[in-house]
Amino acid sequence: GRSTPGITPLSLCDVECVSSAKYADRPTAIVFELERLPITTILNYWRSPEGTNFQVLTDNNLAFELTYHEASDQWRYRTL
Repeated sequence: GRSTPGITPLSLCDVECVSSAKYADRPTAIVFELERLPITTILNYWRSPEGTNFQVLTDNNLAFELTYHEASDQWRYRTL
């Protein structure tokens, strides 16, 4: 795909999440640079054609945008 100027592309990542009736209901941790970072706050979430999106804060105050791509069953992230 093409990149949009000023927008960092999403990278693959591992995410732990709570699932209820569907997968990827609420992310609880992200593995970033080989370190597991618990997610303490979900700032925002929304649905898009690609899947479910979250803006989150970790316990060390890093902010991420996470997207669960349903078609490929993969999580992607970008730092905020």
